[in-house]
Amino acid sequence: MKGVAAWIWIVMSVVLAIIVIVFGSKLVLDQLSSTQKEIAIENFADIYFKVKNVCFKGGVGEIYRYKIALPESVTAIYISNVSDEPPPAKVSVLISSGSMAIGKFFCIKFAEENIPRCEPLSCSVNMTYFGTPSQKSDLASLIARLSEGSPVFKYEVLINKTDFSFVDITAKRSIGEKITTTTTSQ
Repeated sequence: MKGVAAWIWIVMSVVLAIIVIVFGSKLVLDQLSSTQKEIAIENFADIYFKVKNVCFKGGVGEIYRYKIALPESVTAIYISNVSDEPPPAKVSVLISSGSMAIGKFFCIKFAEENIPRCEPLSCSVNMTYFGTPSQKSDLASLIARLSEGSPVFKYEVLINKTDFSFVDITAKRSIGEKITTTTTSQ
């Protein structure tokens, strides 16, 4: 009887330890995901305010260079003609191919959210789609997965006011660079 009671305590202790480890791990992963999302929202807000300022008071030929890192939870940052319009169905392919769109709403879409977050602009913008590229294996995705575990996609964004009411934004993937912001005028 005494041996059975001891085994019951051991089994219960192991089960309890497993439950604590599982819930603790889930809390840590949820906190990490939340932190990555907050950083992505801050980066989106930074770029949005730069574009908004260039639209409103920037001179023709004014150029900003901006580097951004986006976690895999960001489906896309894109331009839309309508507020709250979701990105195109195959946006990851558009990101991989460097496709562009024209519109007056600057949007971000997270994978776990149904509705994108869009902000209005006072000028028309022609912008490259950027965010999580197609899941096809490419060198940048492979390096991100091997070096960081969960991929973080890095982009160099060039904001250029080409006309009084038109801004051109191009985003190119970069690998293994520090994230910094610079401003230049021509």
